[in-house]
Amino acid sequence: MRHLPVRGPQILPQATLVADHFHLVQLANNTLNLVRRRVTATLCGRRVRKTDPDYGIRKRLLRNREDLSDDKFADMWNRLVDLGEVGEEILSAWIAKEKLRDLLGLVGTGPAHSAISAKLFAFYRWCLQSGIGGLERLAATVGAWQSEVIAAERASLKGRASGGAAGLLPGRAKGIGAALEEAS
Repeated sequence: MRHLPVRGPQILPQATLVADHFHLVQLANNTLNLVRRRVTATLCGRRVRKTDPDYGIRKRLLRNREDLSDDKFADMWNRLVDLGEVGEEILSAWIAKEKLRDLLGLVGTGPAHSAISAKLFAFYRWCLQSGIGGLERLAATVGAWQSEVIAAERASLKGRASGGAAGLLPGRAKGIGAALEEAS
C-alpha cells in the first residue's frame, strides 16, 4: 500500500496536520498489550492461559473506563493489585492509556491551551515516572507528534473520518494515522 507523503507544502498547502485519535488510542492499546504479555511471560515463563489470574481481564484492559461497570472495574483493579508488582505494571499501562484518552476527550470542547498542556503533562509524567520501557516509548511517540496532537484538540474533529485521501480537503484538518503507526 502506498501512502501519501505526510508533510509537504506542495501536496495540500492549506491543510493542518492532526494526529488521528483512533490511531493514538490503538497505539496505547498495543502498548498495553505488549506490557501485559511481557509481564505475563516474566511471571509465568509462557503466554497467558485461561487458568492464569490475569486471563479474564485482558479484554477489560482494552475497554474504556466509562464502558466498564463499577463492579467490572473494581474486579479488574483488584485482580491486578493482587498480582503484586507485575499487576501494578499492567495497571500503570492501563492508566497511561486512560490519561491519553483524557487528553483526547478535550476535542469539541474548545479547550484552552492550558487545559491541553495540563493533560499532556499528566500523560507524559505518568509514562516517564513509571519506568516502563513501553510507556516511555509511547510518550516519546506522542511527543514526536505533539504539535499534531494539539492541532487535533483545537480542530474539533470528533466524529469525522480521517486518515484516508478521500477525507483530504484544503483548509481542513487531515488525520495522519498511517504515519503515526509507521512512527511507533
